[in-house]
Amino acid sequence: MRCVAIVPRGDLPDAKSMARAIENTLNGVALDVQVDFGVTVQTWKEKPKFNIKREKYARVISTSSKIYRFVTRGTKVRRALMSPDFRPKTRNRWIGSNKGRGGVVFISKRLKLPGIKAREFEETIQAKWQKQMPKTFQRAIDAEVSRARR
Repeated sequence: MRCVAIVPRGDLPDAKSMARAIENTLNGVALDVQVDFGVTVQTWKEKPKFNIKREKYARVISTSSKIYRFVTRGTKVRRALMSPDFRPKTRNRWIGSNKGRGGVVFISKRLKLPGIKAREFEETIQAKWQKQMPKTFQRAIDAEVSRARR
């Protein structure tokens, strides 16, 4: 994701102050993104953990949960037979999780049922933050510029 900030003319903060503002803003946004991922599993019994990896001028939020990957990206084949009253806890392109209903009756490699429809949590959360990040970074830069002018 690429953000372009408009910095006012005049006294600008030193590079160290700007770097600190950028890193602090990335930390805040990464925590907010982590919360959004957490919301997608808030009603799950076994909630995956979402980790933040810090890199210079970048943050990577990830999970090692196979179940989460199956739900967010979908599958071609389902190996689990669900109860007749089954209703999923999540839905496509929605950041959230409901109560749901029913569950797994049994799992077998012999089953070849229609796959899981991708919920696309990653794409949905990315689209949300792609809209919000320029404003968030602009506020941080404006605050640094104001401090430099004092």
